[in-house]
Amino acid sequence: MRLQKWSLVGVILAIFASPHRSYAQSAGEILKRYEGLYRFAGPHPKYEVHRFFQQSDVFVFPSLAEGSACVTYEALASELPIITTPNSGSVARDGIDGFLVPAQDVDAIGERLALLYADPALRRRMGAQGRELIEREYTWRHYRRRVGDLYRQLLEDGSTASIQTGPGA
Repeated sequence: MRLQKWSLVGVILAIFASPHRSYAQSAGEILKRYEGLYRFAGPHPKYEVHRFFQQSDVFVFPSLAEGSACVTYEALASELPIITTPNSGSVARDGIDGFLVPAQDVDAIGERLALLYADPALRRRMGAQGRELIEREYTWRHYRRRVGDLYRQLLEDGSTASIQTGPGA
């Protein structure tokens, strides 16, 4: 499936660029052939991203390699179902708060987008479940507690062999 015109009213694909000029420039050149099928949002400061989330119905992040991309946490906290890859480091749960698709599988992304477009109740349910996950396990308060626990354990044990850092640790 190539990027193609959707016959769906109100569908806008907003593409963000890296603040690094060389990346934004090359992305813009690649996407020229798809002119009119998307809105190129370009680089934006971090504090403006929430505005785009508020205007969105789904968040797609087809990353090839990330540690644990903060933007996926932000999308979940904004009650957006997400479509991402296992490579994104996202805490999203496949089929619960969104979908995990294989890296570079454009057809899988298109299928999940079509499913979420056709089923507004599913979109809302996944979005609400994602928000609940973030509130329950991934706020800054949770992060501070886990980091503090890690430091305490390191100071007490002097060993890293048994350190558990994820939720429920």
